[in-house]
Amino acid sequence: METFEIISAQKEQDGSIILVIANQETGEHELRRFADIRMGIHWPSSLSPACFVIVSQEYTGTPKYGDANPPVGSREIIAEYISETLGMNEFYRQIVVFVKKSLCRRLYAVLPEDPYQCGYFQDLQKYARNAECNIHINSVSEGDDFFLGISRIKDSTDSGWLSIPTASAVYDQLNSITREDLQDNPQERFYLIDALGHVLDGYYRCPPRNYPLITKRRPPPNWRYH
Repeated sequence: METFEIISAQKEQDGSIILVIANQETGEHELRRFADIRMGIHWPSSLSPACFVIVSQEYTGTPKYGDANPPVGSREIIAEYISETLGMNEFYRQIVVFVKKSLCRRLYAVLPEDPYQCGYFQDLQKYARNAECNIHINSVSEGDDFFLGISRIKDSTDSGWLSIPTASAVYDQLNSITREDLQDNPQERFYLIDALGHVLDGYYRCPPRNYPLITKRRPPPNWRYH
């Protein structure tokens, strides 16, 4: 599921991302600017498929230096994907496709203390390198805490800071889950909620700052004589 068709993407000096998208009603191209675009990944198990959820954050401008609480833009799910095969190459391919066309660079997943002990981490890194795609996979801080993730999702949607398309599968999972479902590894049944919780963890821990890139140039050798 994609909420809009991405035509092209461009990274700005402050780290924000400008997307050219096709309007679903008119087909005309529009510009949308985001503070960042990030992905949450749920690894597969015997009880659940691999999946990912991509969340963008609204661009609110360049914050002032020293501002401890810069304005935070609203977030929205712009894509989700559920793997339908036992093999992982198609899942990795879909990740690379979305990363390349949206310039999503930060990915979040449950990883051991040494990420290279995770075979999925190794295989995805290798696949991305072969596809000449630059990604950075981060370990979620509360990887096993499904309850923290769903709490953040609930608070974000109630406050209007997170928009979830009603046509999405994660919307269906959120509307079907009950308190009784929170027993016995709920992340295996509600895997998209799990992935969404991972990407929100990344935004909570490390929010986009969008400071402009400052470059320093060495003065010319004869600058004193000008």
